[in-house]
Amino acid sequence: MRLRDEKNYSWDELNNPVKNYSNFYNVGCTKTGKKGYKGDNGLIKLVHYQIGVRCAYIAWKIGISANLFTFIRLILTISAFYLIMSPEQIHLKWKLIGVFILFLQKAMDYGDGCLSRILRSSSPVGREFDVMTDFAPKIMILYLLASISEYSILIPLSGLAAYMFYCSDQWIRHDSYGLPRIYMIEYTINPNFIEYDEFYPVPKFNYILNLFFTYPVMLYLISILISMFRFNPFFGLSSEIYSNAFATLFLFYFIIISYRYLSILKSIQIINKKDN
Repeated sequence: MRLRDEKNYSWDELNNPVKNYSNFYNVGCTKTGKKGYKGDNGLIKLVHYQIGVRCAYIAWKIGISANLFTFIRLILTISAFYLIMSPEQIHLKWKLIGVFILFLQKAMDYGDGCLSRILRSSSPVGREFDVMTDFAPKIMILYLLASISEYSILIPLSGLAAYMFYCSDQWIRHDSYGLPRIYMIEYTINPNFIEYDEFYPVPKFNYILNLFFTYPVMLYLISILISMFRFNPFFGLSSEIYSNAFATLFLFYFIIISYRYLSILKSIQIINKKDN
């Protein structure tokens, strides 16, 4: 598995000593990471990088491994959703603390790569663990939206939506960055199937559609909505109305996820390795 190429990170940097935070940042961050840290990629990434790299530096100082750092993120994610989905008796502030914990664990995602490079522990296993921890919260959101509605049929649909969301995101990353996180190789002796290695081209989607898949919307905004309105009938509206609203929101996501997934499948050109 190719973890980083020389265009984004020079592994020669690891020969430099790391004694303080400045060294940690200069040696551990990729070129893309340094741009995000400086705010070249927007305010949201600036905040996440600033917090994430500092969290990774603290982890390095106290001897936490990169995989343990990622495992802590996973525990924080589960704890955050526990607070967000806690019973009605729990005060709203605890639910909002859960939203903040979600933000914190996502910010840590911007520092775990630095930590793994500093510790020289980058590996396919660690990368897959990081991918799982990165995707799990978004997939959990889909299930939560389905489960808090009064329509049980939405729960199995959330599993289907999670699969389509994950696959389409990986296909888009493969086309955009040339760095697939899942492999498009079919090993079979069935003559109706061939070995293939890439999808091309992946269609481009408009900015508004892509906005709904970003973590500020899927993780933060939806978590805030669930925290505030699930058990709190604001504006004099009944809880049933809010339940239907969450069901509608889930169906909206199911539709746009399905649209993106099917659009990619429709545009796929399967490349036969034997022809190359």
